[in-house]
Amino acid sequence: MSFTLVYGDNLSAFPDLRDQMLRDRGAQFIEDLGWELSTDDQGRELDEYDSCNPLYLILSDDKGDHAAST
Repeated sequence: MSFTLVYGDNLSAFPDLRDQMLRDRGAQFIEDLGWELSTDDQGRELDEYDSCNPLYLILSDDKGDHAAST
């Protein structure tokens, strides 16, 4: 396991990890929690929080895939 700290305006430097995180977030919020949110055509959940340039902590598994984030 490894982790990445990245501000929102630099997420484009990690496109695969970014997309996995946003798709997993969409699945968790919509499918698991039943929240009424929208996703883009790739299943990525983005909201106003993401436009505030937040600092993301992204945990990756040994293959480099998204495991958890905050």
